[in-house]
Amino acid sequence: MPRFSREPFTQMLSLRVTDEQDRLLGELAQALGLSGKADVLRRALDYWLEHAPEVKKAGKRQEGRKDGG
Repeated sequence: MPRFSREPFTQMLSLRVTDEQDRLLGELAQALGLSGKADVLRRALDYWLEHAPEVKKAGKRQEGRKDGG
C-alpha cells in the first residue's frame, strides 16, 4: 500500500507519447496488475515526488521562503 493517501481526482492532463512509450506503458500496467496506463504514470509521479533529490531540494527552498528566508 502506498505511504500516501490519494485524494479524489479533480484535474485532467493530456500527455503526448510515442508509439513505443504507449506500448511500454500498457505492458507495464498489465505486468504490475494496474488498471491502466494512467495508473503507471500516477505511481511514477508519486514515487518521483517522494524520492527525487531535485524535488527535495525544491521543497527545502520553499520551506526557507515560508520561514522568511
